[in-house]
Amino acid sequence: MNVSRANFKAALERFNGIIPNCKLVSFDLEMSGLTSHPTKRTLWIDNPQDYYSKIRDSAQSFAITQFGVCLWSLNKRSGLWTSHPFNFEITTHQPLVGERVFLSQASSLKFLSQNSFDFNRWIYEGVEYMSKEEEEKAGKSPHSPGRVFVLAPTQSANPIVLTKPDDIAYVDSLKEKIKTWMDGGREEKLGLPTNNSFQRRLVYELLPTYPGLIVDRQPGPPGQFIYVVSMTEEQRQAEESKLRQKAEEDFFYSVGLRHVFDRIAQSKLTIVGHNCFLDFAHILQKFERNLPEDVRDYKILLNGLFPRLMDTKYLCKTPELSPSIPDTQTSLSNLYNYVKQPSSGFSMPSIDFAEDFDKYSDDQQKIFHEAGYDAYVTGCCFLALSSKFSDLQFPERVRNPVLQFVQSPLFFPHFGKMNLVGSDIVFNAVGEDKVPNRENMFLVSDLTPDVKTNHLTDHFKVFGNLRIRWVDEKSAVLVFDHIPKTIVTSNTFQVRSISKIVEREDRMVTRGEGAIVKKRKLEDSRGVPAGSSDFPEKCHIL
Repeated sequence: MNVSRANFKAALERFNGIIPNCKLVSFDLEMSGLTSHPTKRTLWIDNPQDYYSKIRDSAQSFAITQFGVCLWSLNKRSGLWTSHPFNFEITTHQPLVGERVFLSQASSLKFLSQNSFDFNRWIYEGVEYMSKEEEEKAGKSPHSPGRVFVLAPTQSANPIVLTKPDDIAYVDSLKEKIKTWMDGGREEKLGLPTNNSFQRRLVYELLPTYPGLIVDRQPGPPGQFIYVVSMTEEQRQAEESKLRQKAEEDFFYSVGLRHVFDRIAQSKLTIVGHNCFLDFAHILQKFERNLPEDVRDYKILLNGLFPRLMDTKYLCKTPELSPSIPDTQTSLSNLYNYVKQPSSGFSMPSIDFAEDFDKYSDDQQKIFHEAGYDAYVTGCCFLALSSKFSDLQFPERVRNPVLQFVQSPLFFPHFGKMNLVGSDIVFNAVGEDKVPNRENMFLVSDLTPDVKTNHLTDHFKVFGNLRIRWVDEKSAVLVFDHIPKTIVTSNTFQVRSISKIVEREDRMVTRGEGAIVKKRKLEDSRGVPAGSSDFPEKCHIL
C-alpha cells in the first residue's frame, strides 16, 4: 500500500488495526545519501565508537525519502503468513519545527532515480514527521489552535485621555473605518492599522463601544493590523470549535509518521531489518531524539525501544547459517533469490498478501529499492532463515518453526546483534561489542594509485597466506591466516600493526561525578593517529 499525506490518516487506522494481531515487523529505508565527507566514511579498522560516530553523522545529515514497513500475521493452524506491506513517502517539510536542512549525495539521488523514485511525490505528497524531542521544543498542543476569536475587552476604568491632534485623528479614522465597514455589510473581517503598542491599546479601548465585534487573533507576534469580525457569542464559540478541530488535525499530520514509529515501539514485536545499523540510527534520529554521542548511551536508547531487533545480514553470518549461504548471496536481493531456490536447502513458509496489500504479489515484477517492497522481502528472508535455524536447533518437525525460533531461549542471544558494513565487528545493542583479535592484521598506507591487490599479495605472501582488505584508495589491511612472526618492510610500503593502533584508546578522565572516555582518533586516510610518533616511518614488526 502506497501511503502519502492524502491517505495517511486512513492508512494509519488500518495499521493500528492490524498490528495487534501480528507476530513480526520488517522494515526498510531509502535515504538521500550515506556519507557527508570522505573523512566520515566508515573504515574496516574503526572501533565501535568511531564507527557509530560516523553513522550518527550520516543519520543527522541526510533525509529519509521512503519508509517501508511490513506487518506479518500468522494463521497458527495452517501455518500461513499474511503480509501487509506499507510504503510511506516522507517529506522533510515541517512548519512547526522550522526550516529543515539536509544533505543530498549525487550518487544516491542518481541511484534513486534509476530505481524509479518519484521526487515530486516525495516533496509534494510525502507524510510529515516530528520527533518526540522536536515536539517538546515546538511547545505545541493539539488543543491550542494558533488562531482564536476573543471578545473585545470591557471599557477601561482608566481610559487614555487624548490630547495630541495626531492621536485624536487616528481614533477618528478608526471610527470612520468601522462605520464604513458596518454600513457596507460587514465583510468577513476588518483590519484596523496599528503601528505600535500605544495604537493597539487605543484600538482595544475603542472596540467595547461596538457590541458584537470580536477580535480575530492571528498566531505569531503582533502585526500591523488588529482584525475584527462581527458575530454573536454563539457564533464565536462555534468558530473556535472549528479552529480547534483544525488545529488538532494539523497537529496530527505534523506528528505524522511518528505515529507509526510509536506504535511499533509500543508493540515490542520482533522487528527485522537487513544490514540495518544505519537504518536504526535514522529511525531514532528522526522519530525519537538527537542521537547521543556515546555509543553506550545509544545502545541503551535503542534496546529500550526495540528489545527484539534482528538483522538478517547478521543472521547470514552466524555459525549456524553461514555454511549454507555463500558470501556472494548475502545482499538483500541476492539472499531473497537464493533462499527461494529448492537447491539452497532453505524453505520459504506459505505467504500471501492481505486485501488491498497485493502490490508486490507478482513475484516476477521485483521492485527492489522501493522501501515497501524491500521491507516485504526482508520479512520473507527472515522467515526462510529462521525456519532453517529452527530446523537445525529442533530436528523434530514443528508446526510453526519461525515462532519456535524466535521464542526459544536459544535464539535470545541473537537479538540486538547487527552487521557493520565493511567491518569485522558485530554490533551488540545489549552488551559489549566483541572486537576480533587483530594481531594478524597490518595496515599498509601511503599507497600510490598504481598499486593493486596483486602487487600487495605478491610482495607480502612470503610472510604467509593472506587476504587484502582495502580501507581507501591509499591504504589497505593485510589479513594473514596466521600471525606472522616477523614482517620486514622495505622502502616500498609503510606497514603498521592494527592491534597496536587499536590499543591506543581508552584513557579515563574524571569530570565531576562521571567519567569520560577519550579515544585517539585515526585522523587521516592512512590510519595514522594525529601527532603520533610511536610508529616509525619504516619499521620491523616482531
